[in-house]
Amino acid sequence: MGKQEFQDIVTFEQKGVEVIKDKKLIDVFYDEGYSPVLWALRDQPLTVKEILKKYNQYVVLNVAKMELSAKDKKEKTVATQRSEKTIYRYLKDLENLGLVAKAGQRVVIGKTATENLFCRTARIFLLEDVKVGWWECEESEVILDRVSRIIGIDNKGKPPEVECLSKLMNKVEKLESGDVFRLLDEHYEEVSKIILEGTFKENNMLLKALRTIAFLKNADKYVDELKDCIG
Repeated sequence: MGKQEFQDIVTFEQKGVEVIKDKKLIDVFYDEGYSPVLWALRDQPLTVKEILKKYNQYVVLNVAKMELSAKDKKEKTVATQRSEKTIYRYLKDLENLGLVAKAGQRVVIGKTATENLFCRTARIFLLEDVKVGWWECEESEVILDRVSRIIGIDNKGKPPEVECLSKLMNKVEKLESGDVFRLLDEHYEEVSKIILEGTFKENNMLLKALRTIAFLKNADKYVDELKDCIG
């Protein structure tokens, strides 16, 4: 089908960047079935047939990287490629999870038939395990108590106050996230092209690297508070 034979009418507005913090949703990005669908939709809205084609291409590329014999690679490829019916089911599941949406319609010129277009709800998904503010919730107290005791071993038996560590950790989280999201917002077009070059797993590490750089840039802002905590 040539480019002039249809028109895509897109009515859904994607978010630019969405940070995924829910553990169940993060697992979806590493799922063998769902991940290729999200990968296929990384550039633009597609029909189910187009998603299926890219999905199966993804499988071929992924299996090619595995250390398997030629025979095993062939069997693995056949076993993990999917049908159009299965892609429909994956899309429905991803819609229910809020990761995929109906983007609009593809109108075939000269015909009344249309096809649904699907897209990701955000152009870029970044996966993050720790929520900003988590270090001030009750759940974190157990972890910070252990952190305090470990620091105390190297601090002449004087563990820092858990409340002090909590405030410091939360401050670090807020500053790091603020720096990273400012970068994404101010240079979205340039940054998004770079991020879309990688897999979800690679981009998870990319986010961690950016946060580490942000921490180092802001390190002087934590010095006094760190001294107050540790002594």
